[in-house]
Amino acid sequence: MATLLEGLNRTLTGWATYLRHGAAKRTFNTVDHHTWHRLRSGSAANTASPAAS
Repeated sequence: MATLLEGLNRTLTGWATYLRHGAAKRTFNTVDHHTWHRLRSGSAANTASPAAS
């Protein structure tokens, strides 16, 4: 899970840098909503981590 969150953090930081000059509130809300629901549903956690093997 830690590896997943680190990758997610890098991706979201990249998008924040890309969109920082525009009015991105709606975009960030959409990304936040999607990310939250993916993490809550467990669909993002379905990949086995090396530690779980």
